[in-house]
Amino acid sequence: MAMLNQNLSNAEVQTDSFAPIPDGEYFCTVCDSQIRKTKSGDDQLSLTYRIDDGEYKGRKVFDNFNLWSMNQQALEISQRNLKTLATVGGHPNPNFIQDSSELHGLHFMLRIKTKEGKDYPSYYYNKAKNAPAAATMQQAYAPQHAAYQTPPPPPVPPQAPVQGSELPWVRNGGR
Repeated sequence: MAMLNQNLSNAEVQTDSFAPIPDGEYFCTVCDSQIRKTKSGDDQLSLTYRIDDGEYKGRKVFDNFNLWSMNQQALEISQRNLKTLATVGGHPNPNFIQDSSELHGLHFMLRIKTKEGKDYPSYYYNKAKNAPAAATMQQAYAPQHAAYQTPPPPPVPPQAPVQGSELPWVRNGGR
């Protein structure tokens, strides 16, 4: 038994539901990343996604990438899923990601599935699945989320020629 001595009279009761988010596709942003240990002791990249809109706006979903796994199949799946996320999210070089912080702020559509816990059969949780194809994301995401689009660069105004930079045959009237 542990002595708590906690006065909870000023604490509010939690009203948010921790129930799993229904299966479907949700617009998300990568908001955090950490390196964590798997049950087997390997390192894995853990990403936190925040749902951007709809009824579940603000809820978080977690995903793991076994990028240092000794299991070749798990490694390949994790690399493929990470590259898909980077590509769909608009990472400038999805072929090379040096630091997980480069993923923070990427926006994309995430497919969420509900899974039953292995250790606790009555426990259900959300599992992030592969992001849809980039074309699907661009068609569906961009019109609804114009703020996430990078505006085109402004047009370059015409410049007056610098004195003496004209071609010699033009400077002398073409002669």
